[in-house]
Amino acid sequence: MAAGCLIMPDLPDSAAPPVITRRYRGDTLILETDFETPDDRVSLIDFMPARDGAAP
Repeated sequence: MAAGCLIMPDLPDSAAPPVITRRYRGDTLILETDFETPDDRVSLIDFMPARDGAAP
């Protein structure tokens, strides 16, 4: 699987695709991704550490 690739499961034709929203937390390298369907919601929190000497 390639990095950054999201694999979606096979859904019935009548199923609505998930609503996906992304945002960074303030002035950080923390990325929040929400996946929402009519039945449920899940949040994925990811971060990338700053390089030495790099500003956030």
